[in-house]
Amino acid sequence: MFSRLGTGVPVPTNETLEFLTLIFAGLGVMNHEPTSVIGGLFWAIALSLLAARLRSTDQSEGRRSFYLIVSVGVTVAMLGAMMADLEFVRGYIGDPPIQLVMAVLGFLSSWILRMILRIGRRLENRSEAIVDKVIGLPDEKDSK
Repeated sequence: MFSRLGTGVPVPTNETLEFLTLIFAGLGVMNHEPTSVIGGLFWAIALSLLAARLRSTDQSEGRRSFYLIVSVGVTVAMLGAMMADLEFVRGYIGDPPIQLVMAVLGFLSSWILRMILRIGRRLENRSEAIVDKVIGLPDEKDSK
């Protein structure tokens, strides 16, 4: 998996890089080196944990929130890496290093997670009214 050159530093072999390239291509990240994407993932995880720590006042959240924070950070960073390949996105952000895109989105993932959860709660609370309007049923207030 790794070979050591004369310096003693582990260097990924061609087989490893080809395997990682296939994995990342399957995930939709095709125009970037695998080592750059892995570096971006580490930055995203680190900055998502930092953002969660800065936002958190309660120290007793535990492992469950740790896994949630890391998984959301990785997911948002990978989505950012995929979107950085799109032409219309490049028109807005140019061509920054993929590690920077993934790190920034990893940091913002804490706020993105809270926004998604808030939207989900509101949709859940209003789901009956939304379904009634879509189907065309009269409101309970109107029928009384």
